[in-house]
Amino acid sequence: MNPNNRGIQTPPRPAPARKPAPAPSHAPQRKEEIYVPMGFWIILATTLLLLLAMLITMTVLLCTANEPRPDVTPSGDKQTEQKDDNASTPVTPVRSAKTGITLPSATKAGTYVYSPATATDMSGNSRIGSQAAALIDVTNGRAVATKNGTQKIYPASMTKVMTLLVACENAKDPTALLTVTDAMVAKYATTDDASIAVAMQAGYQVTVEDALYMVIYKSDTYACWLLAEHIAGSEEAFVGMMNQRAASLGLSGTHFENCTGLYHDNHYTTCFDMAAIMAAAMNNEAATKVLTATQQYTADIYINGTKRSDLAVPMWSGWYTGRLEKYRYGEAGAKWAGNGSDIALVAGKTGYEDIPKYCFVTAGKNSETGTLFVCVQVGGASPRDSTDDTREIYQDYATY
Repeated sequence: MNPNNRGIQTPPRPAPARKPAPAPSHAPQRKEEIYVPMGFWIILATTLLLLLAMLITMTVLLCTANEPRPDVTPSGDKQTEQKDDNASTPVTPVRSAKTGITLPSATKAGTYVYSPATATDMSGNSRIGSQAAALIDVTNGRAVATKNGTQKIYPASMTKVMTLLVACENAKDPTALLTVTDAMVAKYATTDDASIAVAMQAGYQVTVEDALYMVIYKSDTYACWLLAEHIAGSEEAFVGMMNQRAASLGLSGTHFENCTGLYHDNHYTTCFDMAAIMAAAMNNEAATKVLTATQQYTADIYINGTKRSDLAVPMWSGWYTGRLEKYRYGEAGAKWAGNGSDIALVAGKTGYEDIPKYCFVTAGKNSETGTLFVCVQVGGASPRDSTDDTREIYQDYATY
């Protein structure tokens, strides 16, 4: 039989064997780990601690920012550095845009009390009618001339030179507003011989800067009280600062009872002591700026912090316009002592009380040598006599 007969079928080829699929694994897959250096954690912890410390510090400062600062009274010729009670950094001086005055202002250290033994006696000079007078040479440090220069006198408004000096050394901001109180208005109403630049009302405000100029330009009583209360809390405390400052200058013949110069039996100085006070003020930048001003000055009045242009107070300097220009007999250059003298009067403060009548403290500079003199005159019979005696002293004794 034919083996290829269709009736006989060829067995099928076996299918290729398939590899079994791998059984699913139920073991957890391992994730890739991220390595963070230990230094990172140290830096992060340190930063957080610093931020926390800064937050605590700022909180403390904000809570104490409005606490009043104690005023520091100078303890010697050189002003003691003023410190904030919450920090060890010195008080930063503040400069005014109005006049450029900067407060607080330190006084140059030095000795301003000189032995009267070197001074020429002016008592026999018939052209000088004042009860007492003294002339000192600040540049070379010596007493030049005297007439009862060490005897007790009542300084009247010359007192305000010391008021100005202590204020300039201790006031911290020339732009700070000072407010007239009801108590001040009542006190003024019962104070004899008080002087003012403008009739003040309770609620009126002036800046520290304007008050300083009002003290010298117009001998303003309110301005003295405002500065005293602003700096020391009361006039009594401020007068204590004045007496301490006098002691630091070595003024053994001086005692103050008020900051205005109003007469009091226990309010006194000497011509040489008063000259030393003026000399110290002329070595204080802010005080000198006020004492040497001669142009018209306008003090601004504020109410509730708003400047009132309708209440502005234009002023002329009492020592320059009210004395030198007024009694110059029409000659040019009111500031010059005249009669061949090279002395130009550069600063001053007038004074008057029933005792000792008319007074005048001035600073004069020799235009040739630059020597700075201070002259104190007390007890003139009239403003003209007071001014003439001052010029006579410069002419006769400030001759170098």
